Amino acid sequence: AIQSVLLNKQRFESALLDLFMQIDEDGSGRITISEFEAHFQDEAVKALLHALELEVSDAWTLFMMLDQDGDHDIDAEEFLDGCMNLKGTAKAIEVAKLKRRIDNITGKLDGMEQEQFRSAAILELIWQRALDDRFSC
Repeated sequence: AIQSVLLNKQRFESALLDLFMQIDEDGSGRITISEFEAHFQDEAVKALLHALELEVSDAWTLFMMLDQDGDHDIDAEEFLDGCMNLKGTAKAIEVAKLKRRIDNITGKLDGMEQEQFRSAAILELIWQRALDDRFSC
């Protein structure tokens, strides 16, 4: 039973990689949104979505879910990992969408926190200088 599951997984991964190569029209090893959209209505892509049990109405949404590093193109590893992670009920894509948004917000919050620390340090220096100037007179 375990061997059968592993064999099915290997076959599925192989089919995903074949599909990736079909979508990657220029052979760059990366899929752009243009390439992805051009193939979104292909029977192979529809079959993939069906196999993944995904009901995605637009290419952009799925593309953004697969683009794990946010660089606006998808390499073979992102494609394979993303598809395997999204396999299952349609709820998986919603969780992936939320994770992406949370990661984006967390990054922005981290940046804001660092800026606050810098601002606090500057204010502390200004305060100390003001106190030093006041007592040195």
